[in-house]
Amino acid sequence: MKSRNALWVLLIFLALPAEHGWGVERTGINSNAVLESSFRFFRSEDLRKSIKWKGYVAALEHAAGGNWPRTREFVFKLRELVPGNAMLMEQEARLRMRDGEWSIAESIWYELFARQPHRLDILPELAWVLLHQDQDDEARRICGVVLNRNPRQVEARLIRALLALRNPEDRETEAEQWTLREMAHLCQLLGSRPRAWVHVVGEDGYRELMAQVWGGGVRGNGARLVAPLPELTRQSRENAKALIELEKAMALQQNERARNAMDRLKDGQVSAPLLSAYQGYLLAREGNVTEAEQRFQTVIASHPSHVQILHMWAALLVEIGRGEDALVELIPMRIGRKSDPDLQFLQMLAYLQTERMTEAWNSFRHLAEEHRGDLLRLLRQDEPLLDLLRSNPEFLDRLRTPPIKKESATGS
Repeated sequence: MKSRNALWVLLIFLALPAEHGWGVERTGINSNAVLESSFRFFRSEDLRKSIKWKGYVAALEHAAGGNWPRTREFVFKLRELVPGNAMLMEQEARLRMRDGEWSIAESIWYELFARQPHRLDILPELAWVLLHQDQDDEARRICGVVLNRNPRQVEARLIRALLALRNPEDRETEAEQWTLREMAHLCQLLGSRPRAWVHVVGEDGYRELMAQVWGGGVRGNGARLVAPLPELTRQSRENAKALIELEKAMALQQNERARNAMDRLKDGQVSAPLLSAYQGYLLAREGNVTEAEQRFQTVIASHPSHVQILHMWAALLVEIGRGEDALVELIPMRIGRKSDPDLQFLQMLAYLQTERMTEAWNSFRHLAEEHRGDLLRLLRQDEPLLDLLRSNPEFLDRLRTPPIKKESATGS
């Protein structure tokens, strides 16, 4: 996760336009002095343990100031001195992408992935470079590799949606279903550097892609986004903020704050079916259970395969004390997503609520064995039903890190 966050911090640096007025004189670093002093060190020296780090910081500051020629000078020279440094390789790849040097960026991303094959975050960057070179088949294959290992990887799924816009044969694929957090991430992404998106799918395609994200994955309503592109990109960034605000407010049960965020999203033309589900959930919290149920039934009838909405409906049933109904709703979802820890945890809560303690404990043991990290995350919530589990003498033993199995002398 840290590497992913670092990449997006760098993307923000590289997305900043030069016209912000932050000139070289504001970096606070004498670039020539840093270059002259840092280049005396050996090439094999760790970047973070040498004065070269000052050169790296200077490169970031010049990028933040929009001085791209100077940024390239720093990064490319540091690449000569520390050729195998992955962080500098990423920097160079992004600078190459910014200047349209797609084939060079492609080579760097391939080399990075060959060195770090565990990093799935590299592959969407590679697919993006391939799209700019009209290598759609290879970009599709790369996204397939990512999604086979992580079906929820956001950037790969966005590129898959983008490919569906560029290629009529891909439009038969099922539309994406974005969560609020994913929508926020994509709204921010689509609101930055619009020329790069238009270059790949054209202005109409960019509008349609943005409409799909604002619609939570629904296709075919791109024509309604008729505002000028600068206004759309600004609104996309505002929608990202409101989506994050809504998710936080719902998590903290701050109903008025959630309502305000929903109003902002409505004004921002966000029409995702998931938003209707959140409105239903909020109605139930405010005591309007009958109206909430009607809203959920309406949105489920329109989107019967929307997993996030079905999941939210089952969670609401547990919250209002209808665990048996929740278990019925969970059956079709669990058939296709047996390995989803969030669904397993919700099912466990429904078992606890209906006093089916054997099933609940078996679910808990399975989560502890197969999805320990997710279980620890889910156990942080303030849920009284979990006290029934915590009272079990074996509860803490199941949460402890399992011992590493030692191989026998024979290696069996």
